[in-house]
Amino acid sequence: MRPVSIVVFATLCVLVFPASRADAQAAAASTFVEARRDAASEDDVRLRLTAGGTLAYGNARTFGLNVAGAFLIRRSAEQLDVEAGYLFGLAETPLTCAADPMGVGCGGMASGTRTAGFGAWTENANNATWRVRYDHYLGPSDAIFVAHRGRRDPFAGLDARLGLQLGYSRVLLREENHRLALDLGVDGTIDLYTGAVVSQLRASPPSFPALQGTDGRLVPAVRAYVAYENRIHAALTYETGLEVLWNVVNPAHLRFDWQNHVRSSINDWLQLGLDVTVRFDAAPPGQTTPWQDNPSIRGVDGVLRAQQVTTMFDLLTTLNLVGNLDLDGTAPAPAEEEEACPEPQPCPVCETTAAETAPAETTAAETGPAETSAPEGSSATAPVPAQP
Repeated sequence: MRPVSIVVFATLCVLVFPASRADAQAAAASTFVEARRDAASEDDVRLRLTAGGTLAYGNARTFGLNVAGAFLIRRSAEQLDVEAGYLFGLAETPLTCAADPMGVGCGGMASGTRTAGFGAWTENANNATWRVRYDHYLGPSDAIFVAHRGRRDPFAGLDARLGLQLGYSRVLLREENHRLALDLGVDGTIDLYTGAVVSQLRASPPSFPALQGTDGRLVPAVRAYVAYENRIHAALTYETGLEVLWNVVNPAHLRFDWQNHVRSSINDWLQLGLDVTVRFDAAPPGQTTPWQDNPSIRGVDGVLRAQQVTTMFDLLTTLNLVGNLDLDGTAPAPAEEEEACPEPQPCPVCETTAAETAPAETTAAETGPAETSAPEGSSATAPVPAQP
């Protein structure tokens, strides 16, 4: 019987509770994007938890799991953000026939021909990221901040990436459905290379730019970050943030990190999210010349090897369940009901006084008896002129 391929998409979400506010979903939907930073907003405590996964079993066998969390606390003009995420993946490679140099070992088949069965599960993704940021607001749209960012990604040649950022943040646009913010500042990043990168660089040490070596590098840079949020619909939100880092010591070295989040509401506290992250590094770990992959080299041990085990471009796409928590639990005060307008009262019938009828008498005397009739409904009677 032919093997049947089964692809299962499983999304997981850790325990979450409904938010106390009716608009908690909309308020918490932008924890990851700095565009929502607003000094005029009230004190708040929020938590976002995200989880998703993939599983394929059959002709292809892969497994992936990703989890993330974000915590935000706001008190007066002070705000603290803490974020962390982890992605892990495994794959089982199909077995192939490998012939020896004499062509023996494949039973007449060409070398590399797929055979029945799979090999052992091997790791093909292992990526951890984290960020801590503190903001002090100077006004409704202005803040200064300090942040630490970290990343561990062995498949990108990074045993650890540790960065420190300082800068100024400003909200450029704040409307009902749109937010736009800008960060400007400086960044200092230390990259510690994995053993695979270190061994290749040590095999035939190249000529390194300043502040770089076989085991790691220091990258001082200027930083610009633009964040935008669009509430497309009451149940659909798009958030994006683009970070650009320019190496001030090696100006040809440019890095950027572009994050995109699409959130569709399931209910007040639960969302379905599509996250797409694009990373580019003009000189990734192991590459000595920006924008140019290193060629294969023959090391000091006489072995021909590709000097570079990393690429300049990274793409990460995940589909997740997102739970939003409003931890302060402070429900907004109910709006005071306006007093209803009193019903109009009927106008009372006004009686004509003698003083009010005096001019009419004069007129009647001048104009004759035809105009001496009292108004209809009046209680006063006009005087009858004397007969001659």
